[in-house]
Amino acid sequence: MQFSEQGTIDTHRYTIVPCTLVFLIQRDHVLLLRGASTKRLWANHLNGIGGHVEAGEDIRESALREFHEETGLELVDARLAALIHIQGQGQAPGVVLNVFVGNQATGEITPSDEGSLEWHLLTNLPTDDLVENLAELLPRIANSKDEIVYGLYTSDETGLMHFSLR
Repeated sequence: MQFSEQGTIDTHRYTIVPCTLVFLIQRDHVLLLRGASTKRLWANHLNGIGGHVEAGEDIRESALREFHEETGLELVDARLAALIHIQGQGQAPGVVLNVFVGNQATGEITPSDEGSLEWHLLTNLPTDDLVENLAELLPRIANSKDEIVYGLYTSDETGLMHFSLR
């Protein structure tokens, strides 16, 4: 099929930005990134490891690249565990966050400008330090072996974001 056969972009529909988020889970611990204090989003908060999908990458390649860049580790396994749709407002693009889970990595942890890496017990996460809604998402994806979890962020008329897992 030729790209031109896909049709034209309908300006009444918004576009999406593909991103990835990766969690390394070993035994009962998860590796999280505490965002650097200089970060625009989630400074000093704990999150997974990830970022934007680059042109020419598929989502798995992006997840593996981002994980290596931010940890120094090579993820041996990576399974798609969740899709989080963050709806855009008006004509602003939305985001589809492709969430991966891995259980094995090789290499040595190396520092990055993104922040510091910390291991945390899945059953005792520091919820006050977590990126919003991560405490709800992590147990679902850590325990789902075959199911892909679906999450949705919508915003109300004031711009306040609301999250739900399905």
